Amino acid sequence: MRLSPFWMAAAISFVAAGATAAGPTDAELLFREARKLAVARDWAAACPKFAESERLDPAPGTLLNLADCEEHFGTLVSAREHFALAAAGFRQKDKGRAVALARVAALDARIAHLTLRLAPSVPPTAVVRKAGVVVDPATLGQPVPADPGSLDVVVSLTGHADRKYTLTLGDGANVQQELDLGVPDAPPPRPEEAAHLATTEPPPPVAPSLPPVPPPPPPSHVSLPGLGLLGLGAASIVVGAVSGGLALGDASIAKSDCSKLSQTCSPTGHNAAVSVDTLSTVSTVTFIAGGVLAAAGGYFLLFRGSSGASPSTAFVPVVSPVGVGAMLRRSF
Repeated sequence: MRLSPFWMAAAISFVAAGATAAGPTDAELLFREARKLAVARDWAAACPKFAESERLDPAPGTLLNLADCEEHFGTLVSAREHFALAAAGFRQKDKGRAVALARVAALDARIAHLTLRLAPSVPPTAVVRKAGVVVDPATLGQPVPADPGSLDVVVSLTGHADRKYTLTLGDGANVQQELDLGVPDAPPPRPEEAAHLATTEPPPPVAPSLPPVPPPPPPSHVSLPGLGLLGLGAASIVVGAVSGGLALGDASIAKSDCSKLSQTCSPTGHNAAVSVDTLSTVSTVTFIAGGVLAAAGGYFLLFRGSSGASPSTAFVPVVSPVGVGAMLRRSF
């Protein structure tokens, strides 16, 4: 059974009264500081001072106080061990002994037991850590006292990732856990593969692709026969125009040098009259030929000179009774 707080405090005070009346030692000073911290329930600061006082001056009363501090702090396995040591240090009929034994019995009902065993596939060289401390391989497969609460167990083996188990132990629980390995590490490359990777050059950078350049527009085709006919037609028209002008000049001379009444002409007038007939004929023929040639050249330029849907432009000569000209014609 557990003792009441009043009886526990009285027993601990009774045990601590064995200090001598001479000047306090370092162990006594640490004990007094630890007692003040324990009264304030600052167990995390009190327990190390009790432990150091016990190391400097071992005494069952100091062990009793240390075990009580550890039980409040939650380290029940260590507290039970120190309660048992304290009980063994007191005389048979000492009140401190009865207190220590009662606390041992109370902790036996609260302490959990954990059994860790390796899976059949795990080699014995694997390392098991419990709460960061390496577990003795001899204890694997056996129930070991453990503090209630959360506990981390890690299995490590070269070539494998660590395998972590988080266990929750209740008061007085009996837990068994089989431990397996973590996932295998990636195998290192073989020597020939490593050499190949070291000598392989990275691929050259790829230039960004540019949009395709559109093809140039097809060239326009001009009909050479059309241009030739158009040139000949223009030349014929020019010749006709010149001949016509000369004929008009000779006609004027013949009119002034010839008499209508006598129907006689001077030699100059006669020659001019003959020239008028010749030049008139030449002018008429060349005008007609020029018009025909120019029309043929315009036809070739407008209808035979370009391909596709692009428009074409041409100058077309125009012959009429009132004169000679040219017309700009556009086809689509």
